[in-house]
Amino acid sequence: MAEVYATPILAEETVVVRNDVRRPAPAALSVRRVTKVFGSKDSLTNALAGISFDVAEGEFISIMGPSGSGKTTLLNCVSTIDKVTTGQIFIAGEDITRMRKSA
Repeated sequence: MAEVYATPILAEETVVVRNDVRRPAPAALSVRRVTKVFGSKDSLTNALAGISFDVAEGEFISIMGPSGSGKTTLLNCVSTIDKVTTGQIFIAGEDITRMRKSA
């Protein structure tokens, strides 16, 4: 499996003021220690191995890597097509990995 490199980018330039407390604005997208494993006990495939990164509002990123490195799996997890095995994904501060399917 190819390694996936991600550079954490924190949206610390933007400041949110609530109740007179200044805090960095949450990243538009925050991926934390996400893993995705496919298969059964006898044949496990680690598609994502603990990837973490932030994307600030208005920022453009690209996801590059060789075939089979986990690009589509990562996008499927971020878009909630697939569930992560472990880790968390936040969109605008909301943990989408804890969301339930709607009826």
